[in-house]
Amino acid sequence: MKKENLLLLILLFTTLISCSQTKIEYNNVIITSDKCIEWNLPKLNITAKIPNSYKLSYNESGGFYLQVRKFDTEEKLLAEISIGRIDGELKDIHIMKALNDADKGLTSQLENVEQINYKTTFIGEGLINGKNIKYLKGEIEFKEYQPTMNGKFYSFTTPIILDQTNKFMISAMFKEGEKFDTNKIGIELLDFMNSIKISE
Repeated sequence: MKKENLLLLILLFTTLISCSQTKIEYNNVIITSDKCIEWNLPKLNITAKIPNSYKLSYNESGGFYLQVRKFDTEEKLLAEISIGRIDGELKDIHIMKALNDADKGLTSQLENVEQINYKTTFIGEGLINGKNIKYLKGEIEFKEYQPTMNGKFYSFTTPIILDQTNKFMISAMFKEGEKFDTNKIGIELLDFMNSIKISE
């Protein structure tokens, strides 16, 4: 066998092994209206998938259905995605006001915290996962804020309205060095959003 052919076979075999080792396993996210009643949150019936590298925490704090977090080997935060409540009716014409209010609230909360620098990088409408949606983006830098939370993160917030009943706020932050699209939105967040469906 020629050396070139042997080298090609070795490269092909190495590639196949590499591909087989990078298969991602997922956890199922399930939120039901029965659980929402227990949590004292507006009804929501959805399913989604998240890589099992994330730790799931349901109803950890009052306004959230779910928070998922990914840590490195030293238990330092790499990414966080939250599904929060939307009270009442949120029509499309009111989304920009809601995002501006969220931005003002976040900015005022963080402006006097010395260990955190926050700046808004975008509020508006853009193409995400093939759909035009309204969203808020920012950059957050933690400076020795907590042992598990340091460095620069990119944040993202948008309301998701699947139908009149199934609506929620999704917010996330991903540490610099994670996988991003060209808009600095975490790839795993985009995949998570794509997987969200109304449950039967």
